[in-house]
Amino acid sequence: MRNSLLMLFALILFLSGCDEPFPIYEEPTDILVASIAKAGGDTLYIVRDSGGTTLSMNPILLNVLVKNTYTQLLQGDAQVTGKLNVVMTFPAPFAFPTTQLGKSDLVTPFVYHDSTALPPGASAKFRAYASGAIVEILEQQVPYTQRTLNDSTKIRIYAPVTFRAEAEVRIFERVQPVRTKPFVFTQTYVQISLPAGSSEGG
Repeated sequence: MRNSLLMLFALILFLSGCDEPFPIYEEPTDILVASIAKAGGDTLYIVRDSGGTTLSMNPILLNVLVKNTYTQLLQGDAQVTGKLNVVMTFPAPFAFPTTQLGKSDLVTPFVYHDSTALPPGASAKFRAYASGAIVEILEQQVPYTQRTLNDSTKIRIYAPVTFRAEAEVRIFERVQPVRTKPFVFTQTYVQISLPAGSSEGG
């Protein structure tokens, strides 16, 4: 009799527990965190001929990083897209053309058969460039010092200028794009004006 009562009590407890709903599964959110870091040097060089034509100019080089903060491997179909915007904020406003990012700009991870993977704690890395017709703004708005080499080649060193960069990138088809916080940095431009009859290579 006692055993029967114990079994009946256990059955009641079991049945009552079955009425409780299972916890609802929620997809993890904010598992990817994007940021920007400088990938090039602090000094950029502009080479111009004696007539003022720009022969070459270093672009701004940045890394756009996307870190997997989740505790598990992220793996799936790749959808590698993005854009980078860089603007000068001081001493004068100037915006470079928007840089579009794609699979060719993704340094890591490797995309194989349109799929990719990102381990916990690892970061994807885009290599991004920003360039544009900034010379005129530098000449008109940025203070500089100038000296002459060999009585012909002019070296102009501009005061440091401040830029702000922001990016939005996507790596996985099933994960929404992520946006970076604004990244503020400085660059110093050095302009080399060649004498008449010279070229960059000569």
